[in-house]
Amino acid sequence: MVEVVEVVVLVRVEELEVEVDELVVEVVEVEEVVVVGSSRVDSQPAKNRAPARAAAAARAAMAVKAVFFIKLNYITIRCYILSMPELPEVETVRQDILPFVRGRTIQKLEIIDPRNIKGIKPARLKKNLAGQKIVDVERRAKYLLFKLASGNYFTVHLGMTGRLLFAPDDYVKVIFHFSGGRVLYYSDARLFGKIRYFEGYPDLKLGPEPLGHEFTPRALKEMLKGHRSAIKTLLLDQKLIAGIGNIYAIESLFRAGISPKKPANKLKDVEIRKLYHHIKQVLAEALGYRGTSDSWFLDAHGKKGGFQLRLKVYGRKGEPCFKCKTPVKRIVMGQRGTYFCPRCQK
Repeated sequence: MVEVVEVVVLVRVEELEVEVDELVVEVVEVEEVVVVGSSRVDSQPAKNRAPARAAAAARAAMAVKAVFFIKLNYITIRCYILSMPELPEVETVRQDILPFVRGRTIQKLEIIDPRNIKGIKPARLKKNLAGQKIVDVERRAKYLLFKLASGNYFTVHLGMTGRLLFAPDDYVKVIFHFSGGRVLYYSDARLFGKIRYFEGYPDLKLGPEPLGHEFTPRALKEMLKGHRSAIKTLLLDQKLIAGIGNIYAIESLFRAGISPKKPANKLKDVEIRKLYHHIKQVLAEALGYRGTSDSWFLDAHGKKGGFQLRLKVYGRKGEPCFKCKTPVKRIVMGQRGTYFCPRCQK
């Protein structure tokens, strides 16, 4: 007999059949976990394992990027479907915090939880930042780059649940104390975000910005040339184009009328020009609405964005297409949920 003691679903989860990078499962207590099927995870019963080992086995299975099915006996879980902040969300935060911190000196760095600090010891980061003036806050793709008067930088990547806030919430991990009594809080419920320190300008190995001057129809054509991969997969490659994530790739392809499955090297010049136009249009529109808050994102004031109210296909599986009324389909591409209209997008 299978008994699920408690399942708290904050965002709809369809039979736990979701991509691993969109699903975070917090195992609270376990008496038995049985992995009953998987596309890449070997199915190994955990029936005779102690609760702690069973929980570890479940987490290990979830760490593999694959769609999987689990049978839970006597287990308490919490499920979250999360989407990572993309260019419009990160740019919104940058615009919020820039006038707040520019020209201010970091008087103290308070690290409550060091797990978001990467590539440098927390004590060394504190020492390196103490007394440094913030000259500017830049953005590259989904990274915030804090330029210091010394010419060095520290970067913040929000991950899935990271936030930079003017007022604390329940998940604060790092606190920046600035001159003039100003305080900026870094919050991260799931600890997927990263704070790093760089001597000199960070070499993040990213492609051109889609809202920048380097991104042109000709540049997009060159990026896609010779690539047989699906166009949607390539749009997510940050080494080709920096800052486009799952939501905005899906929405751009819908507006351009291009199937996410279409091989990139099969796009005609007219399709490339349409895609270029709609990438810029969607990103600019989302930025105007201060981002998409479909799961966790809040701006620095703790407020939600508004572009989730403008989404045409993302998250609308089975609902009628706004253009032709055909039900929107959902498939998995590169471990990401992908929504499209099978009639409008060719």
